[in-house]
Amino acid sequence: MNKNNKSNNNEKSTENKGEILQLIGQFLSAVGDSIQLIGQSISLKENSIQQAQQEKDQQQTQDQLDKMQKQLNQLQEELKQLKRRPNKS
Repeated sequence: MNKNNKSNNNEKSTENKGEILQLIGQFLSAVGDSIQLIGQSISLKENSIQQAQQEKDQQQTQDQLDKMQKQLNQLQEELKQLKRRPNKS
């Protein structure tokens, strides 16, 4: 019987090691999934920030273009007024 007890203990020990390894594997898998989720979250936040910066840059460019167009319109109006003046020569 002593041999049977040792054999049963060895089988239980092997089963326990397998279960422990399985548990560790599941834990590492869960940690990996968590890290992946965090990475995706960071990526989305960075994309959001980048998009906001692009929109801000586009708005600044549009503001500059609007200002330049306004200046051109003013210069054209001044030029028209100069052309309408009679020559005093």
